Amino acid sequence: MKRTNSKLKSKAGCVAARLTGMEQKQVLERAEASGLTVSEWVRQTLLETLYTSPQELRLMTFIAAEGAALRLAMEEWQQGRHLTEPDVRERIERLSTAAGLERAKATVSKLDIARRENGEAA
Repeated sequence: MKRTNSKLKSKAGCVAARLTGMEQKQVLERAEASGLTVSEWVRQTLLETLYTSPQELRLMTFIAAEGAALRLAMEEWQQGRHLTEPDVRERIERLSTAAGLERAKATVSKLDIARRENGEAA
């Protein structure tokens, strides 16, 4: 799809984020796999998150943690390490907890910003 100047002008805001080298590589890989530019992929992903309910986000976080734990387990298995089911479950729980902590930190940050904007003490 060819872009027009009027389409570009209709988007007035810009959001920037700093990423580690590994995060940047993963974003690039996801964008390429989706057939989108990095900007298009990030925008689409961000907007999907905005319009997703907290319950859906929790479920997606759990599924992502489960997938990450299974990938780690597979890597360890390929290296000849023996993993039991409790080992894999512990990894899933740890990754889910870490994701939950990140969500909580983001929520606290949003609340702090809202309080400052409303002139309230933090």
